Amino acid sequence: MYVENLKKLKGFATDLVSLSGLKSLYISRCPELEAFPEQVLEGLYSLQHLTLEMCIKFSNLSEGLRHLSALESLTLNGCPELVTFPNSIKYLSSLRELTICGKPAAFSRDRKIKEICRLSFVKNVAEKTVIVQS
Repeated sequence: MYVENLKKLKGFATDLVSLSGLKSLYISRCPELEAFPEQVLEGLYSLQHLTLEMCIKFSNLSEGLRHLSALESLTLNGCPELVTFPNSIKYLSSLRELTICGKPAAFSRDRKIKEICRLSFVKNVAEKTVIVQS
């Protein structure tokens, strides 16, 4: 599912939960989007690919991330206001690729990047990839 160029979108209705069979969600150029509430993420248990690009006010990827048990790739590109990166990422056993570009606020300290690289799914770099770019 593609959500693009919705200039006034601030969030998603909990109706998104009804899309339990959704495999990919690509959100781009939604400058007012601020967060994914946990209730929205809990029904997306089939989601394999989540991409957020150029969502400049996006600040909170909630602990609801733990409900995305099938998630294989997570891309955050151009989300400079992201201040909360959930600890629940460590429960995503299917996650194979994490791409973070554009220096979100949550990664302003090297400590957080090192924390992510120590996660259990980042054992074999040839098999599982974490890319952090500035």
